[in-house]
Amino acid sequence: MTDNVQKFELSEENLLESAERRFQDGDYLGALTMLNKRSERFPPGADAQALYADIYEAMELWQLAADAWFRFLDVCNEADFGEGYEGLAVAFMNMGNDVQSALYYHRSFAEDGEIPPEAIAELGSMIERAKPPRLRLVHAAGAPEPEVLAEGLALLKSGELEKARETLLSVDEESSDYPSAAGLAAMCTLMLGDEESAERACEELLGAHPENVQALTTYCAVLGARGKTEEAKEVARRLSKLHTDAMDDLYRIATALCETGLDEEAYRTLEKLRDRIPYDEVTLYFLAVSAWRTGRTDEAIAALELLTTVYPRKAVAAYYLERMRTVRDGEGQAFSMNYFYRLPEDEYSAVANFLLSASTMEEREARRVAELPQLNEFFRLAFDEMEGRDDKLKLLAVRVADRTRSDEFLRDVLLDSAGDEYVKIAIMHTLAMRNEEDSFGVVLCNIYKEYVTHTLEIGEKKREAFLKAFADVYAKFAVFSEENAGKICAAAEDIYLTLEESDALSFCEERAALAAAIYRESRLEGGERKFDEIVKMFEANKFVVEEILNYMM
Repeated sequence: MTDNVQKFELSEENLLESAERRFQDGDYLGALTMLNKRSERFPPGADAQALYADIYEAMELWQLAADAWFRFLDVCNEADFGEGYEGLAVAFMNMGNDVQSALYYHRSFAEDGEIPPEAIAELGSMIERAKPPRLRLVHAAGAPEPEVLAEGLALLKSGELEKARETLLSVDEESSDYPSAAGLAAMCTLMLGDEESAERACEELLGAHPENVQALTTYCAVLGARGKTEEAKEVARRLSKLHTDAMDDLYRIATALCETGLDEEAYRTLEKLRDRIPYDEVTLYFLAVSAWRTGRTDEAIAALELLTTVYPRKAVAAYYLERMRTVRDGEGQAFSMNYFYRLPEDEYSAVANFLLSASTMEEREARRVAELPQLNEFFRLAFDEMEGRDDKLKLLAVRVADRTRSDEFLRDVLLDSAGDEYVKIAIMHTLAMRNEEDSFGVVLCNIYKEYVTHTLEIGEKKREAFLKAFADVYAKFAVFSEENAGKICAAAEDIYLTLEESDALSFCEERAALAAAIYRESRLEGGERKFDEIVKMFEANKFVVEEILNYMM
């Protein structure tokens, strides 16, 4: 009897074609599943990144679309840059970043020589929105003040708490936005450490506005911070009984319910949110936790499956998904889970201890570590550990990735548009320290640049100490242009040779001063600074910098 079952070959081509077919059929999750499988098995490709971007655009996940377009730029042919720039322009426009969008439309035009008709309309609307108002708005008594509220919220999110509170309290008490503004101002007070005043402000506000969601959620947070657990739960129950369709309010209510451990009420509220914003990563994670804590195993697994499909780099979510599956299948032990997006303490310690140990290994040991199949998972977990954890874990991962030559991981971090800039600078510093010819794509401030490293013609004496000072300059300033990179390299080589000939290589131990001297001698275009400014920028000893520069006279 002939077996008619056809086996699906997991080749790069088949996976990409399957993803494309599913996308065309409107099966976005199926398309992402195929692309994720491809990414696990094969190097990044321009076609795959463009398809990722198209899918995320269709799902209106604009930040993910932008991230995919940046990765597209890193692997595509130069002739296709225009496509990437246009994609970025659309993504940033939909994120409300008109300046960034205009920049990429300009780049797209420069590459292709024309702007598509649909883009012209989009540009027109952007320009219209960008026109400054001729008149200052004066609010009538009782009128909303959304721009003041938005300004205060932006200041709060940026950590400028005093300024945020001042701005929020400037909203007129008769304004319809006053209750929300006053609630946010109380949150500022709480975050500034004055819990008693924050509690009093909330009670006064709720006396006049007993059902204001912002006031109630702030009050709930204040009570929790003051250790009044039962009182906080009672306020959260009040919140759960409010009827609202406003997205922001539902988010606040869900957060308060999660924070107070009212899991059943949280699950019901999060279901409402999930129906409205099906791909929101925070909602999906909270929904998974609330489902797990209320015994809804299948629902918890489904939420994390969706989360890890849409956000394949969510390593912590993938960790919990795997544990849930083993419990469901009778192969693992039940475990507790809280709403903080982080590993359990024992797992976190295991990852941290492994990376710490690997960071100090000899070269031979590092080569063996590089072959471990779980190494990349440790890297991903280190970079997905957030919410109050020590950011040193990320820097440890960078060090280990360098020692094990896990360049694919380093490249991925450099291209993450939402990634921490200081981590990218640390990676670029590490790459410069290699003293090798290479190139890496990097996204800084939402701008894609090529970061090219070079081999310095210097001797072995004090080599490592010198390279550290050189990398301090190169990692921060070479990325702006190849010309700057060349100037920094030339200046560094000149200084090393001069100090070597003068028997003054002991200055290589003066890292900050040497870096300042390299910067001064580079004469970077657009980087002209007075001597005292350079010294301050590198926190160097002025007199040591002068001594080094005297040898260059």
